[in-house]
Amino acid sequence: TVDSQSFLVASLSGTVIERRVAQGQVVQPADAVFTVADLSRLWVQAEIPEKQSDLVKKGDVVQVQIPALGNRAIEGRIVFVSSIVNPETRTVTARTEVDNADRTIRPAMLATMLIQDHPQKRAVVPVDGVVRENNRDYVFVRKGQNSYRLIQVNLGNESDGVRPVLDGLTAEDVIVTE
Repeated sequence: TVDSQSFLVASLSGTVIERRVAQGQVVQPADAVFTVADLSRLWVQAEIPEKQSDLVKKGDVVQVQIPALGNRAIEGRIVFVSSIVNPETRTVTARTEVDNADRTIRPAMLATMLIQDHPQKRAVVPVDGVVRENNRDYVFVRKGQNSYRLIQVNLGNESDGVRPVLDGLTAEDVIVTE
């Protein structure tokens, strides 16, 4: 009989996350037989639509939420934003690194990354003041003491009960909110 057992020494400490050989398989010295990873810090990657990719910068503050872990908020910062667009998904990859000392986060878990936008001064309207008709947004603007006119506005997405005004109102306009 031939004793074909060998001892392997990893080049770094960590957890074996992949075994590429089966018992009895012949391997060569250059063959990778295991994948070892340090799971104490992990990457969380987000795919940013190309239309919004110019809004995401290295250093931006993010909150990571993982549904499998009860959506607890994990704070982080963007450490990488890809310079290219994936032609298949039309997205740009952004990445943050999170602490995982307790090993509760596992590779390939689904996560949501909330990227904080840079603060901007912008007029907002309460959601209750918006009239939605024919797939368009309108608000009633006061034109006189008891005179109001319905005008079309271009609004951004809702956040905390308000929508930012992109076009159609000035700072001096008074709108009906109820």
